[in-house]
Amino acid sequence: MVCALLLRHPQARKEVIVPQDLAGECFVSRPCVLGSRRIDAIFVCYGIECKVQVETQMSWSICAFVEEGLWVALIDPITAIEYKSGVSASARSTRC
Repeated sequence: MVCALLLRHPQARKEVIVPQDLAGECFVSRPCVLGSRRIDAIFVCYGIECKVQVETQMSWSICAFVEEGLWVALIDPITAIEYKSGVSASARSTRC
């Protein structure tokens, strides 16, 4: 997974973003039935509340929400590479 952020987001300049960097952030995510359980487990492991505001099935729509500056997201690396507009992505994964 990679972290998708608006280019002007304070964390966007970091090469590595760890779960603690995202504490207090609001997220757009995939529905639980489509694999977001892994993301939830990472945050639970670090004792961080994942405040999901919206769920959507499409990775492109997740990036569009991020680009509008509404939320941050954890997305697949392929979408992060292909979606080049106003979204920054840190391509480091974190394991619990």
